[in-house]
Amino acid sequence: MSSKQPSKILIVDDSDVVRRILAKALELDGYELHTAADGEEGRQKVHELKPDLVLLDVEMPVLDGFAVLQEVRANFKVDEVAVIMVTSQNDGKGITRAFEEGAFDYIPKPATDSEIKARVRNAIRALQ
Repeated sequence: MSSKQPSKILIVDDSDVVRRILAKALELDGYELHTAADGEEGRQKVHELKPDLVLLDVEMPVLDGFAVLQEVRANFKVDEVAVIMVTSQNDGKGITRAFEEGAFDYIPKPATDSEIKARVRNAIRALQ
């Protein structure tokens, strides 16, 4: 990732409201933001865009977040594309599974703008 170009972030969530909330939290921080409305579109955009970071919902139609995470990890190293899972599933099993399958972090819904920004900054910093 070049420090001269803005970090590219892909937001994948089947809820338009959640996509807008996440984008609004990050829009003033200089990131290049892209969105996808389901797991399949997210999978395709990961390959097209090669984002630095993917904010990825777990529960989605077509292809769930864990399937997308597995696809990302099969094709990109952890230091190439970071993935933060974003979900209302806040049980220990889901969190453990996310980390075991290669997620960088996990954001529970709902999250504050400051929490979203801090976790995204940490992930981007780890890639540099």
